[in-house]
Amino acid sequence: MARVHILGASGSGTTTLAAALAARLGVPHVDADRLFWTPTDPPFTTRRPAAERLAMLTRRLPITADWVFSGSATGWGAPIEPFYDLIVLTRLDPAARMERLRRRERERYGARIAPGGDMEAASAAFLEWAAAYDTAGLEQRSRVAHEAWLTSQTAPALRLDASAPVDDLVAAILGRLAADAGRRQVDGVEGYVEHADTLAARFESVAFADVHRVVLPLLPDPPRDVIDVGAGTGRDAAALAAMGHRVVAVEPVAALRAHGRRLHPSPAIAWLDDSLPDLRATLALGRSFDVVLVSAVWMHLDAGQRRRAMPRVAALLRPGAIAIVSLRHGPVPAGRRMFAVSADETCALAHAHGLETLHRSERDSAYGPSDVRWSVLAFRRGA
Repeated sequence: MARVHILGASGSGTTTLAAALAARLGVPHVDADRLFWTPTDPPFTTRRPAAERLAMLTRRLPITADWVFSGSATGWGAPIEPFYDLIVLTRLDPAARMERLRRRERERYGARIAPGGDMEAASAAFLEWAAAYDTAGLEQRSRVAHEAWLTSQTAPALRLDASAPVDDLVAAILGRLAADAGRRQVDGVEGYVEHADTLAARFESVAFADVHRVVLPLLPDPPRDVIDVGAGTGRDAAALAAMGHRVVAVEPVAALRAHGRRLHPSPAIAWLDDSLPDLRATLALGRSFDVVLVSAVWMHLDAGQRRRAMPRVAALLRPGAIAIVSLRHGPVPAGRRMFAVSADETCALAHAHGLETLHRSERDSAYGPSDVRWSVLAFRRGA
């Protein structure tokens, strides 16, 4: 299952394709025009107020569910853009596309668009606007504008020739979704799976209070809802549960989850097999939290994954809630996947998604003298 956005020129079949794909997947289909325009007669004359439009967008296309979204929503669809799993851009020969549109206009409106009809001028203006899609620039909905927008997205893009039968196009999308799912792996666990037993002992050799001492004053009074993303053996989750918090411990490595359940059995800890950057299982819970802990995880994500992950972290936060993120700096252990990630970059990314920096500091490794340093960051979502 997935969240798929299908867009293209007017007349390139995006709505028809989206409806067919949604039916095949058994998920809702929402078209952008239904959100953007207020129902009127003649249609497409009155834009829906922006606040109302965005409320409908987030209500009908929740990030906790799967759906197919058709039509152009570049710009105003920003709240859900980071959560697309696949973007499909349709294309069609301009002559064939315009013939489709003229035929559709006649079928929908008949005499109303004929000479002297009440929609004659509006239909002519629409066809002129639609014809410019393949030659216009960024000033209107155009291929140039759509391609430029795609460069800002983190989801993969699939370009399809809309002259093919709809069933073939649906099959192509399903094939791409299956291929992406097959290639999808949990990045950053390299070295953890193979050495889980050794690492478990190392993780447990230091105390939660020693690792997180500088942010302890920021934690809210219990009982609160906390999620530990990249929980490892559950050392931190157990300490938070002992304080009286309700904890979801997210950990993709099965062996570490097993150690966690064995070492820290607690009814206050719920374990979940999931990982950044997508956190699909976590978001599917439909929950929000007072604290999101992302300890010793962020540097395992590459730049694109970090851009994809931050809006998901932000989405887990309740108003006024905090996210705590720690970044490792120093030599990369053999067999591990890590990237150089600065505190400046992380703060800027958090700010871009509505979070303010609450705390920023540096510390030595909790495991004793070494060449490793840590950045400790805390962010708050506005009330």
